[in-house]
Amino acid sequence: MAELSRVQDEFARRRVRLLGVCVGNREEHSAFVKDVEERFGVEVSFEVIPDEGREVSERLGVIHPRMRGTGEGRHSVRSVIVCTPVEEGAEGSGRRVELILHYPPHIGRDVGELLRCMDALIRSNADDGIGTPANWREGDDVVILPAVGDDEARARYGSMMPTSFGDVASYIRVIPDPGLPSERTASSS
Repeated sequence: MAELSRVQDEFARRRVRLLGVCVGNREEHSAFVKDVEERFGVEVSFEVIPDEGREVSERLGVIHPRMRGTGEGRHSVRSVIVCTPVEEGAEGSGRRVELILHYPPHIGRDVGELLRCMDALIRSNADDGIGTPANWREGDDVVILPAVGDDEARARYGSMMPTSFGDVASYIRVIPDPGLPSERTASSS
């Protein structure tokens, strides 16, 4: 929680909203958040919802079966669940789970990896023909997804496409990042 608080501006810059769900009651939560703020010199400004009866944690399957908890029950896993935003007029809940990362209670999160994942999700969701390879960072080359045929890829990404992919498999078509669609439109005007 402290590390997420330290970089919450980075999440906000990406238009990512943080929300915590922790087992325990409201009083325990208030004391825990206050302790984190005092010990680590941070301000936890994102909402932290108490899950006193562990209904949410159980439903999401994030109670670690082998770790003894404090008080009643088990520790929750430090899980990160990334959902798409609610879209106006969307059927159902309007959200889709995009990414789930589970960290057992004895292993801390890698906040840099969470930010990298947010960048990759933003990148790939902005252009359904693009994916990101392993270890991708903002500005690195991207991959044209297999669902996009070569002709469509040439129409979409033009001069960025090599004339041939040589010995590389058809599902590994690496190109320089063409930028987000809104950036391409702005630069061509």
